[in-house]
Amino acid sequence: MELEKIVLGKYIFVFLFFFLVLGYVIAQYITWSSPLVLILWIAGALVLMIYHNRIIQNHYKANAWIIALLLTIFSLLNMHQHLPATRLKMGKDQQVLAKLISEPKITKRQIRMEIMILEIQGQSIKPSKTLAVLWKDSLSSFPFHLGDQISFKAHLKSIKPAYNPHQFDYKSYLKSKGIYFQSEGKAEEVKLIKRYSGWNFSYWARKQQKHFADKFNTLMKAKEAFQIASAIVFGYRTDFSEEITQTFANTGTIHILSVSGYHVMLVFWFLNIILKKFDTYLGGPACRYILVLIIIWLYAAICGFAPPIQRAALMISIFIIGQWLHRFQFSVNSLAASAFILLCFDPHMLFDIGFQLSYLAVLGLILFTPFFKSLMNHDKSIFKKMISLLAVSLSAQLITTPLALYYFHQFPTYFLPANVLFTLPSSMMVIVGGILMISPFQGINTYFAIILENIITYSYSMLTWMDNLPGSSIKGLQMDGYALVISYSILLLLSVAYYFRHIKSLFLCLLMSCLLVGWGVWKTFSKQHFNGIRLYNVQKEIAFAIINNGHVSLFSSMDSIQDKRLKYAVWPDLEKFKALNEIQFVRLENWMEGSISFQGELCLIRNNKLPKQLNATETWIFDASNTERFIQESIALLDAKKQPYYILKDNFAYVWENKAHGKD
Repeated sequence: MELEKIVLGKYIFVFLFFFLVLGYVIAQYITWSSPLVLILWIAGALVLMIYHNRIIQNHYKANAWIIALLLTIFSLLNMHQHLPATRLKMGKDQQVLAKLISEPKITKRQIRMEIMILEIQGQSIKPSKTLAVLWKDSLSSFPFHLGDQISFKAHLKSIKPAYNPHQFDYKSYLKSKGIYFQSEGKAEEVKLIKRYSGWNFSYWARKQQKHFADKFNTLMKAKEAFQIASAIVFGYRTDFSEEITQTFANTGTIHILSVSGYHVMLVFWFLNIILKKFDTYLGGPACRYILVLIIIWLYAAICGFAPPIQRAALMISIFIIGQWLHRFQFSVNSLAASAFILLCFDPHMLFDIGFQLSYLAVLGLILFTPFFKSLMNHDKSIFKKMISLLAVSLSAQLITTPLALYYFHQFPTYFLPANVLFTLPSSMMVIVGGILMISPFQGINTYFAIILENIITYSYSMLTWMDNLPGSSIKGLQMDGYALVISYSILLLLSVAYYFRHIKSLFLCLLMSCLLVGWGVWKTFSKQHFNGIRLYNVQKEIAFAIINNGHVSLFSSMDSIQDKRLKYAVWPDLEKFKALNEIQFVRLENWMEGSISFQGELCLIRNNKLPKQLNATETWIFDASNTERFIQESIALLDAKKQPYYILKDNFAYVWENKAHGKD
């Protein structure tokens, strides 16, 4: 069979998914304009006309390229349709008309929500998705919900990027949700323009979650157990303590704290076992499949249709329909089909970390679980179940590790025993918690709550013990874009070599593995022999590190290295040089006013004060403690004297190494 027939037959959705993604990626690097959009529409029409030419309709290769071109054009136009207005006027006190597109999240001091801006100063604009932050008094209420149209005075501004190396990029995170701007205002100035008249599904789901959360909170005594239970069972997230989040992250089980594919699969498995016995009474498996589909989507609704559960429910639905029609089992093609459907409706989902990790994890299960099972094959059934569990954990971790390192720069050493040992308790949590949700009997509920609380308490104690073991989490690991591409090329070649017994792919896989190891050795050597200064952007505070061949000293105006601002801006970079407990911290108490000189090479200018003497060899660095006017006047002076300078204010961290200037 020809390759084209295989691709357009067995793997049709893989083919479609590839070119859809290609168009979305290209769209990120295009400067959009009206003529370009018109050209794309004309090109799409011409391709359709060519496709209707009967001469080529029976040629697989021609069809493949035409479909690919059409899909790429469609994805470009679809991404353009989801982009916001590009000419929003940034500034204060602009009256905006907006529609709430998410339920408000209310804290003591502020309200955060996603809005779609429809008008600015009475003029209609292209609907633009925006993050709204409204400041409020602790006692004031906010009686608005998803779908309502509101008006308020807003300060529109662009979202700042991550200024420090390896810092969490909040701008990219919001961009993956289609949000490009932020607006600030006062909650008491918000006026209702139009109340949403339809059935507010999101508000209903939130009310159900709150009802179940109140029920669990009443029945469960331990606060930690209640928080973990409500997150795992029905996706109700409260403010977890730092300790809980860190314990799950360090043991590689953080995914369990969000309702996702694992939970939906468990619900499907549990329902399938219970309802299969009633096939004879329900008129065959058709009624069972319909009932399972209804319950799964109802469960997804109660969990608020969070993106992870949307993906999982769609994947399971495709699998169930495939079983129902006896057409296919779960495969790479059906996985690509679910991703294709989701991306057609929301192109920005492609750039969401959760979307990438969840689909990679399922792809890993499909591709590598048979491989690991073949390595650990055993005849006894009890060992087969254990081997199956190990194979699933290894497969998911293997394929998600490169991307996790790229984003988070840490690796949970004990992920395998933690996931294996936590699988049974977490399954019991979902099942017992599900029974507790729907049970109306108070007496029985008390016993189920005790069982659930004990399961969570003992399981969490086990994870805490693992987290306290030496080397439970390796932090500061680097993975750049090139290494990421090489890593996934290795995994792709490995799967090709295994399934098709392709020797050349195996040889190329080994060659690229050597290349990746060489890259890692070079990066490690570079870190160990780095000698220089790193000045971080921490607004008006001070934070700089002096690094000398593995010895790291952090100097800051903040009270402690545990300060949240340092944890957010500085830790991700310094952890690649040294473990946090081995970094020397020096608090700067009396250096807030004047300038700071570094070995005659750098001079940090602060609070609009120039040093008394100018050193022609020094690079002057201006941080956020200086006013814009002072910076511009100083730049004019430095330009006249041809002295180097760098503006740290609203800019990237400055890295100095061996007298070489540059930003990182």
